Amino acid sequence: FHNGHAWHIDRSKVLSGATHTLVLMSGSVVQRGSFAVQNKWQRAEHAIEGGADLVCELPAICSGQRADIFALGAITILSATQTVDYLSFGSEAGRIDSLNPIAELLLKEPPAFRWKLSQYLKAGESFAHSRTLALSDLLGAEAATISEQPNNILALEYLKALSKINSSITPITFMRKGASHHEH
Repeated sequence: FHNGHAWHIDRSKVLSGATHTLVLMSGSVVQRGSFAVQNKWQRAEHAIEGGADLVCELPAICSGQRADIFALGAITILSATQTVDYLSFGSEAGRIDSLNPIAELLLKEPPAFRWKLSQYLKAGESFAHSRTLALSDLLGAEAATISEQPNNILALEYLKALSKINSSITPITFMRKGASHHEH
């Protein structure tokens, strides 16, 4: 937990009008599958000091996984509480309306998308690059660029998960400040 997280909590409360904040945080195993520098109790204490009202743990079975499993686990848990109205996350896109059409296409995988994806895969492209090329063909270069950025990737998975489980949680996002996902 760092100042960027505290800023995120404050910004989320402003954007949502929420009076209380639940933070769902990985325990000992973080998203990239490595172990957290501090133990989960210290990190939870820092989150409370930084403005969270309640800290819950995302189980390692979800937190150590790829983005789609991480997001689906988080959304399923948050929805099950029946107390969460908003999901707030940082992204490079900074706007839900930039992310929604991409998430919808990736969730529904219409025939045109599946065909384009298969053509790029047959041509020897990796899955990730084939997906980007298919998105570019169908939604434009900006959508493809958005889909490649690490925080946007998780944001897209959150949006897909909200739709998959028909959650009533409203997503909000804003431009991330500070170091990117891959920087330490």
